Amino acid sequence: MPLLSKARTALLYRVATILAVSLVALLVVLWGVVNILAPVLIWLVPEWEPALYDWGVEGFYRTTEYASLNLTSPLFSIPTWSDRCDDGRYILITPKGNYVPNGGPTIVDPRGNLVWMSDQYRNAMNLNMQTYKGDKFLTFWTGDKAATSGQGVYHMLDETYTLRHTVKPHGDNMHADLHEFQITHDDTGLLTIYNYTAAPPGFQGETSTGYITESAFQEVDIATGNMVFEWRASDHYSLADTFYWAPIDGWLSSRPYDWFHINSIQKDRKGNYLISSRHLHMVACLEAGTGKVLWTLGGRRNDFQDLSDGQATNFQWQHDARWVDEEQGILSLYDNGDAGPVQSRSPRSRGIVVQLDLDKKTVTLLHEYVSLRETRAASQGSVQVLPPAWPGGDVFVGWGHSASFSEFSADGNLLCEWHFSPSAFDYVDLVASYRALKVEGWVGRPVTKPQAVIRGGKLYVSWNGATEVRTWSLQATRMYDVQSGREEGEYEEIDVLVRQGGEGAVGGRFESEFILPDGWADMYVNLRVAALDKDGELLDFSATAHEVQEGRSLWESVGLLVLLVGFFVGAWIFYVKVVRKQQLAWPGLPAAGWEGWERVSGGLGLAGWGEKWTFNPWSVYRYRKLG
Repeated sequence: MPLLSKARTALLYRVATILAVSLVALLVVLWGVVNILAPVLIWLVPEWEPALYDWGVEGFYRTTEYASLNLTSPLFSIPTWSDRCDDGRYILITPKGNYVPNGGPTIVDPRGNLVWMSDQYRNAMNLNMQTYKGDKFLTFWTGDKAATSGQGVYHMLDETYTLRHTVKPHGDNMHADLHEFQITHDDTGLLTIYNYTAAPPGFQGETSTGYITESAFQEVDIATGNMVFEWRASDHYSLADTFYWAPIDGWLSSRPYDWFHINSIQKDRKGNYLISSRHLHMVACLEAGTGKVLWTLGGRRNDFQDLSDGQATNFQWQHDARWVDEEQGILSLYDNGDAGPVQSRSPRSRGIVVQLDLDKKTVTLLHEYVSLRETRAASQGSVQVLPPAWPGGDVFVGWGHSASFSEFSADGNLLCEWHFSPSAFDYVDLVASYRALKVEGWVGRPVTKPQAVIRGGKLYVSWNGATEVRTWSLQATRMYDVQSGREEGEYEEIDVLVRQGGEGAVGGRFESEFILPDGWADMYVNLRVAALDKDGELLDFSATAHEVQEGRSLWESVGLLVLLVGFFVGAWIFYVKVVRKQQLAWPGLPAAGWEGWERVSGGLGLAGWGEKWTFNPWSVYRYRKLG
């Protein structure tokens, strides 16, 4: 006896068909909303753009495509803007996530224009600009990323974007963790290290030995790789100090217990080290040379009386502790207030600036900074007090796990905010950047040449990483030079274009375009572009521009959508008018009213008049009416 009656089987397959068609239809509708409806609405009502973006109507990661660069960069939504943010500095991020097609170190200007990006470095994170022996370098981590740590190295790129130094910890089988690489005033490097090791006896209340993630850091000589200093958390703190609850961690070597989680280090002018422990909810100062704990702010071992009703010491799961002014005892940090569903504590994340009195052991909250959407980031994040000296400069906050960053005045007024993924999905961690930093003084002089391509009657030009270009000069050799039998003619200037979008303080849009005259192919043999600086001096020439295929237009997208909808509507009509009318039975069970029919063959084909079919997962049978 069959498990399901013929009627129930037919009903189940009918429901499955309806669900499948509905799912496909939903996907088609969503595609149409993202690619057609949303752009039209934004074009009609531009002020709707931030809200539509933050609800995901435009997709999870909106990008800018380029004709002259085979990469896509984040297309930002900027719901809050002040011209004060366009101050000549650059913004450094490392977008990552399943929806990011071209992740990696990325530089943009405050208006969201791409300056430089690269996808050559695997799992790149923690992009920064730092000074080493008087020269500026871009530094970032790359390597194998685990859930909340990494094993890799730090790269240092010079102004030409050439790799000059690779920095890693000293010792065999030692790897740099992704959280921190700071170049000190002594031209040494500070690196976080995460190692798996056996836990002390009595681990998590048991007498057996378990496994922990040992948080450590090294100070190394960048030039030689020699170790200057090393510090390990287990030598100075206890498992009893942690707030991190993970009952299934620590029993297997493949899943150690990350009880400390060091995530920032800074060396002060006295040679002491300021560190942050996310899972101990504390910031500590360590003595130069010995690593002895001089004082602890926050956590179970807090040494300071909070003069701000607890608001200066109640930070949790924090990141990026930095001295703002050592003499005045002012430091900043990013208070996540959250570490996931079972570790949540605060309604929102915040950047904070506090002032310590090291003699009286008191601490005062000076200011806090909260995002426009009051985001709560379960991981990552950064706070940066910009020059001039506090309180003269603005405060730049990267929201880490939440794909956004903000700029505030020192007193907490939100000036600008940038989103590169919808804020409605911040907690899902679809897109993120470990830190977001704003830097001044970067000058990029790439060894590559400007890239120029022709598409659809326009010439597009860009130069990835070049920060000094202010004008493009379109040059060509004329056809008659070849026809006359002479050698290739000299290039002549046929158009000049000030870099488009140049109203910003640092350059303008990444890619500029020349409109070519009608019949240009009959007039010119070779076209190239010269890049000129602000004084009109030549920086470099592009290679001869070549033609590339045009991308899909909006109307082509609309046509594709119509075809897809037509296909599925036709499939549904076929099901209703043909399948149901022919009484096709699923799966291989005779349909009601099949008395007087016999099976004559298997195989696929079109049913003739007076024939019916049955289907099952393995075969197809044809029946015909007896008599």
